[in-house]
Order: sequence, then C-alpha cells, then structure tokens
Amino acid sequence: ELVKRVSEYNVSAGYDVRSFDSDGSTRYIEVKSATNLQIQFFWSTAEMQFAKKHCSEYWIYFIPRSQDLPNLEHGLLIFKDPLKLIDEGIMLTEPTTFKVRVVADIDDVGDLRIADRIIMQLN
Repeated sequence: ELVKRVSEYNVSAGYDVRSFDSDGSTRYIEVKSATNLQIQFFWSTAEMQFAKKHCSEYWIYFIPRSQDLPNLEHGLLIFKDPLKLIDEGIMLTEPTTFKVRVVADIDDVGDLRIADRIIMQLN
C-alpha cells in the first residue's frame, strides 16, 4: 500500500514510483530500460529537476535487456542520486535535442514572411 506507481496517473511527476527505504524515508524511483547491455538512457528535464530537488531520495533503476523480463539475467542496476554521479564523472550527460523558438514579434521578422511565401509556393 505504501508503494505508489505515480506514472500511472502523473506522467510529468519527474519519477515513476514512490517507495520507501527501510528507515521509512521516501524513495523516488525513475525506471529506465534498454534492449541491450549498454547503460544509457534519456532523462527528461522534469526528471532531472526533480532529482535536483530530492538528491539522495532520488534513484534510477535501470533494466538492461528489458525484453527478457521477468528473467533478469544481467540484474537490475540501481543508481542513487544520479546528479552526484554526474558531478563525480561516473555518469555523463550530453544534449540530444534542443528547443528552438522565435522570441521576436512576428511582424519584426521579415525573413519569416519570405519563408511563408516559399512554403506556400511549395504547397
């Protein structure tokens, strides 16, 4: 009863499962998986921000070769406080996508109007 799969009703919480340690303290668990043995995964901004707020209470449970479930020949890897592991150089982050947006008023961006005309000509 004390373990809740938060991702069932809140996909933007920053973690998947709220559990607890043997001392009763909260454990926030983000579950990641791969279909191979390479330990790498995508981590959202919301997950990273939540981890920053909850440091030692935040854990990543990594499942290699998840297609083999329920048999885990290679076991489950558990990382406590992943941001600390990043700071220590044990884990590395790298940007994979970037959000790009126009911050100027549309009327002030003359080149966009040219782009609109080109797109309209293509259609």
